[in-house]
Amino acid sequence: MRDHRKIVFRDVIESDPYRGEAIYTGMGVGQQYIGQTWDDRSVKVQGPALLELKRTARDLLLSQGISESELPRPFQSQPAYLGPAPTDSLPRTARALQLSNGTGYLPKPLNVGKALLYSLMPKGSVIKIPDSLWNSFLYGGLLVGACLRGAEVSIVSPSRVNAPSDAVPTLARNWELMSRLLMARDSLLGAVEEAGGELWLGLYTLRADERGFASRAQTWLELVGRTVLLKGLPPFYDLADSAVAEAAARPGLPVDDPPKLHQKVQFLATPAYRSAIKGVPETRRFWNAYLRYREATSNSENSADSAAALEAELGRVVDQIYRRVRGVPGAAGYAIVGSQNQDYRGMFMDGEVAMVFSGPEALVPLLDLVFLEGTATELTDRAQLDSLLPPPSEYLRRVARVGKDGM
Repeated sequence: MRDHRKIVFRDVIESDPYRGEAIYTGMGVGQQYIGQTWDDRSVKVQGPALLELKRTARDLLLSQGISESELPRPFQSQPAYLGPAPTDSLPRTARALQLSNGTGYLPKPLNVGKALLYSLMPKGSVIKIPDSLWNSFLYGGLLVGACLRGAEVSIVSPSRVNAPSDAVPTLARNWELMSRLLMARDSLLGAVEEAGGELWLGLYTLRADERGFASRAQTWLELVGRTVLLKGLPPFYDLADSAVAEAAARPGLPVDDPPKLHQKVQFLATPAYRSAIKGVPETRRFWNAYLRYREATSNSENSADSAAALEAELGRVVDQIYRRVRGVPGAAGYAIVGSQNQDYRGMFMDGEVAMVFSGPEALVPLLDLVFLEGTATELTDRAQLDSLLPPPSEYLRRVARVGKDGM
C-alpha cells in the first residue's frame, strides 16, 4: 500500500481558517508532470474546509509514531474557530467537503462519497467521469445502474498510447472493464433507453499537438462534428463551434509526444441544474474565456499574468451563469477534484484525497470535461476498442484479475 494523496497547503490555522490555502491535485512532484504532455488538473481552495485537511495531516504524523508533544507547533491541538466568514476578503464562495482515504484498513470516506453520488443521482442527471486508470468494476457497475435509472453517463479512458501507466496488467484490466461496459451498453440498450438514460464511452486517443493547443481545438471540431450523440449530452455544446474554431485557428508551439490522460476530475448534476444552465446567453463568453485560459496555461513557459486575468474573467462569467441556478428546486451540481483513480488499489489500499464542491466554481470543471469529451474517440464496438487498446491474452487477464488490488 502507499499514500497516494497529492496535496500542498500553507497557513491553515484554527484561529483564522480563511487565511491559508491548499491545492488538491492529481499531479505528483516530478519533471514529467510539468510538461505539456501531461493532461492534469488541480484546484486551489481557501476556507474552513481546510481544517479537515490539517487534521488529516496531523493524524498521519501521529500514526507514524510522532507524539503529541513532538508535533510541530502549527499541528498541535487548537480550539476550533466558530466565527462568521469574512466574505469581504474572499474572492470566491462555494460549499466544499474534503474526503480523505487512509491507507490500508483505515476509513475510506472518499469511496463512500463517490458511491453515494453514483447511486443516488436521480433520473435525468448527467455524470461525467474521465480517468487515467479506469479498472474498477464496482464503480463501473454503479454507473451502469445509474444509466438504468435514467442518468446520462460519460466515461473516458486512455488508449494504450495515451495511458500514463502502460504496464501490461494495468492495461489488461482497463481493456477488460471497457469491453464489459460495451457489452453492458449493447445488451441493456432497450432498458436504458426506456429509462431515458445513456452510456457514452470514449477513449482518449490524441496525437501529439503539432500546433499546440490549436491542434486540440481542431480535434474537438472534427470529432464533435461527426458524433451526434455528444451534442445531446448537455450542457455547453451549443454555441461552442465558433469559439472553438477561433481557438483552432490561432498559432501554437508544437509538442513532440502524445498527451497522457492523468485527470481525476468528475462532475455530476441533477436535471434541474442542467435545465437551468442550458442555452444561457453567457455560453459563448464562457467558451472564449475557458479556451483562452487553456491556451495560456498549455505551455509552462508562458507568463502567468495573462492566465491570472483570464481566471478572473472565468470567475465573473460563472457567477453570472450560476445566478440562474440559485433558488431552482432540485438543482444541484458537484465537481470532484483529487488524487484517486477509478481503480481497486485506489479504493482499498492507498491513501487518497479529494475535494467535493458545488457552486459557481463547479461550472469550470464541467466545461473542461465537455471539452475533454469532444476530443475523445467514441467507442462504438469491440473491434474499435481492440485496435486502440489491444486485448491481453487469457493468461495475462487471469494474472491481472488476481493482482487487481495491487495495480
